[in-house]
Amino acid sequence: MADDDSGGPLKLFGAVALLGAIVGSSVLPMVQTASVMNKVEVVRDANGGGEIQMRSKYARLSPLIINKKLAAVPVFYVEDAKTGAPSLSGGAGKFYLDPSEADAALKAAGSGTLKAATLDEVYYPLVTKRGTFGYRSPILDKADASASYEVVGAAAQRGIAKADGYAGGEGDFAAVFQADKLAFAGRGGGGPIVPLFLSEGDLQESWSKLRKANSNLAAAPTVTANSLGEVLGGMETGAQDFSKIEFFPALPALERAQSMLQGQQ
Repeated sequence: MADDDSGGPLKLFGAVALLGAIVGSSVLPMVQTASVMNKVEVVRDANGGGEIQMRSKYARLSPLIINKKLAAVPVFYVEDAKTGAPSLSGGAGKFYLDPSEADAALKAAGSGTLKAATLDEVYYPLVTKRGTFGYRSPILDKADASASYEVVGAAAQRGIAKADGYAGGEGDFAAVFQADKLAFAGRGGGGPIVPLFLSEGDLQESWSKLRKANSNLAAAPTVTANSLGEVLGGMETGAQDFSKIEFFPALPALERAQSMLQGQQ
């Protein structure tokens, strides 16, 4: 989990209250934002000669900044009963976004304990093996660093993404969804927040609630699907302006994780 100002781990999700307010309210102000698009600019040599490279117009986000965004995303895993480490099968471990799929994995394992964490705790050190940025999770003390790990997206959301026309993603990729022209006003005058939902149903409900306060909105949003992996890669390369992007996990996952993490303290 992300660090708080005192350097200790945050035990509760700030996104829980935020997402609850957005989905449950019809009076939040909405601002206009373009859909996800790549933006590049041509860089020429100093003498006005030929084009020498194409580069992004936008700043690349550091892993530390990305991890602060990932701290809002809960994951679930099976803890090995003997080692206390994330359970491995065939040398690989899995972190699930859908708690019901993690429940099924626990049942299939036949032993162990279901645990909750946040994606910032495991993404860079275990999934990508690029190191720890920010808070160092105790999970790393027992995890097998030589094993491979993956983030398993909700199967139902992958199906929706494919139905929406998304042809990318590999394996059990985690789908994310954006509604064109949908953003929420940030707290304390911090500027707009562009939500990427891990649940298409939450996106639709948010749109419906906001439409009650703004009859000029279309009856249904224009939805763009993508994968979490591609978005995170784009954040690091500056493929677009990701500075205002925030992840909004499914409410059931947030509520389940919050309850579990309180018990794990």
